[in-house]
Amino acid sequence: TYLAPLPAESDGGRDWREQPNRMFPDDLKTKGASSSEANRPLVVMDQSAPRGGTWFKPTTLVELLGLLRTYAEDGGGCKIVVGNTEVGIETKFKQAFYPRYIYPSHSIGTLYSVSFTSESIHIGACAPLSTLQHVCERVEADSSSSVALRRIAGPIKNMLRWFASSQIRNVACLGGNLVTAS
Repeated sequence: TYLAPLPAESDGGRDWREQPNRMFPDDLKTKGASSSEANRPLVVMDQSAPRGGTWFKPTTLVELLGLLRTYAEDGGGCKIVVGNTEVGIETKFKQAFYPRYIYPSHSIGTLYSVSFTSESIHIGACAPLSTLQHVCERVEADSSSSVALRRIAGPIKNMLRWFASSQIRNVACLGGNLVTAS
């Protein structure tokens, strides 16, 4: 079996397979960190690129709303980044610059959860699209689910099956897609 060499990126010759590892500053990554370390508030000054910004990782809804209030009032603005599927494209290919990025911690459970009642589905703005898809598949397959709930879950499941690749659905969120109209 012959495997062709993989193309390298044009910026510094880095292997394209490492690109997902460079999407977020190293300090935001929590691989191998204890749960208490992973869920602590964090501020990172990204100086890895000429136009790096300041990254915030709030761990509570109150902290998140405080950051949004603070930077909305000062006029400098900020960007909420969850999966980095849109902001990554904007900054890399469109040369967009944002002075501040906010990456909400997974400890803000209401942002990342997908749940349902007998008549409705509750979707956190940061919940991965793949999570939403799997919940809708379970609801639709469960004969004990109400007709109304299955009527909601079915079209969502069917649409998500065709929406982007599974890799993108694993990180992209409904809130980001609604805000960017993608």
